[in-house]
Amino acid sequence: MVASEIQEELKHLEEMLVEGTNISFVLEQSKSLLSLVNANTHWQLHASILLQLGKAHFFLGQIDESREIVEHVLQHYSHKDKTICAKALIHLGNIHQQTAQLAESIACFQSALEIYETEQNILGLAHGYTNAGISYRKLADYSTSLEFMDKGRRLYEELGDEAGVAANTGNIGNVYFVMNQYAKALEYQYQALAINEKVNNLRGIANNCLTIGGVHLMANEYGLADSYFQRASELFEILDDKAGAMHAQSNIGILLDFQEKFEEALALDEEVLKYAIEKDDVSGIATQLVNIGNLYANPKNVRYEPIKAEEYFLKAMDIHIELKQQDAVCSLHKQMSELYERMELWQKSLYHLKEHLQLNDVLISEEAQHKADLFDQRRKLDQIERERQLQVARFQEQEKILHNILPNTIAERMLNGESNIVDKAEDVSIFFSDIVDFTALTSAMNPESLIMDLNKLFTEFDRIAKKHNVEKIKTIGDAYMAVCGVPKKHQDHALRLANFAFEVMSASKQFIIGHSNVDLRIGIHSGEAIAGIIGEDKYSYDLWGDTVNIASRMENTGEKGHIQVTEHYKQLLDGHLDIIFTSRGEIDIKGKGKMKTYFMHQSNNA
Repeated sequence: MVASEIQEELKHLEEMLVEGTNISFVLEQSKSLLSLVNANTHWQLHASILLQLGKAHFFLGQIDESREIVEHVLQHYSHKDKTICAKALIHLGNIHQQTAQLAESIACFQSALEIYETEQNILGLAHGYTNAGISYRKLADYSTSLEFMDKGRRLYEELGDEAGVAANTGNIGNVYFVMNQYAKALEYQYQALAINEKVNNLRGIANNCLTIGGVHLMANEYGLADSYFQRASELFEILDDKAGAMHAQSNIGILLDFQEKFEEALALDEEVLKYAIEKDDVSGIATQLVNIGNLYANPKNVRYEPIKAEEYFLKAMDIHIELKQQDAVCSLHKQMSELYERMELWQKSLYHLKEHLQLNDVLISEEAQHKADLFDQRRKLDQIERERQLQVARFQEQEKILHNILPNTIAERMLNGESNIVDKAEDVSIFFSDIVDFTALTSAMNPESLIMDLNKLFTEFDRIAKKHNVEKIKTIGDAYMAVCGVPKKHQDHALRLANFAFEVMSASKQFIIGHSNVDLRIGIHSGEAIAGIIGEDKYSYDLWGDTVNIASRMENTGEKGHIQVTEHYKQLLDGHLDIIFTSRGEIDIKGKGKMKTYFMHQSNNA
């Protein structure tokens, strides 16, 4: 195999690793690729394969092997290539995180972030912030954890990385879970689960199921908890992820304890403890010591032995304190207080209760709660405009409402009794735009100011659309979608939409979002589409079909300040001397392969 073929195979294996499928195959195939590459002549490729191999070992629970590989990469390649160094640091940080060396993990992530910041590597920054956020959560520094999670989430959204958005959404749910805000934890975990199921991320689905099952367990909904734990366990088995499977089994053991199936729980907990000891998973050992201690501490258990429970709890406490796992220490103080109360050792019970309350006040601080509330505010930002529209609509008659939210001809058809409006538009032109770097521009804005600025901008777009007989379809965040040729037909739909796009691009330069100028990216394509009404109580006029998807891809793959169009759309306007097209050549369009595209400009004589 030549180097280019090896790189393609490596890319395929990386995708499998992200999906979490057949890790053992990835491991063996990575070893085979490594044997084909000369470390001297192709050292960058050699280092990349080594990191892939290290990740495969990591996901298989082979931590020592993974650590050895990544330390080798850092020793031999970090001085040659900063990107390779940053990737290795992220991986080493994950290893430290897995082995509860949280301070060391954060140091690795911070070093990687410094490199990615210098190189302006957005994806690398997203990885770094996300992983650091997880370590801060495990340190019970929830305020900092949420801050880092927020940065990672914004970057993944900017990249359009659904798997990254899902992972971060789930991580935010995990923070709410350890803060005992179970309703919010479920809300975020279900959002993450939906995205992971959409992109078929099995590892993500399994992790979501673990937390969702945990929330249902806390709510005494044992049937639901069991179904989610079992699903997680099955997925980890499919992924050949022994560590993940043991995590799921540990949760099932807790469920069995809650259900007073003490013998089954003890057998399962001892199996998981044995695995943790074999893997030298100190954090996992502490968790299982607590689980087993809880079994012996339960008076309903025929094997109730409070002295033995105390022994397990004290061993676990030593480990949690050494690892600085403050949330675990806080929880264990409460359990020990309850145990000593049953043993009528009042002084010890009071001591541990005081320790629990003092530490709990530190962990669930006002600042952490404030950060958590900010997340909810940001998440609900898109809902504010819809709610405002609904409040206005309540004071208007049905006919006026329909004319406001639907094209006039469609509103009239509905008022005349049509309930199922679906039309095939044979020849239309579709427009998409969004604001470049919108997340960065608006990160410090409050929702009310943002909605006000966007409303001013989109109101101007609406005015221009009406001028050119273009139909606005919808706005999604900072994106604006419009069409010409439906519901009202226009033979010159391509030209009308071109003039609309030119005027929108020009007008946008006069607007400011926050304190920054607006820069648009626009995409256009022509073809056939399906148009119609969706919804029964809240109506929406929308378009579907390949033409819509391609127009969206034109915007997504475009550049700041440019209008990117397809070759088919260009052909509709050939002969118009006031419009100039500059070829971009062929670009890769998701779901379509290579397509010829063009930047459309207005002639200086226009």
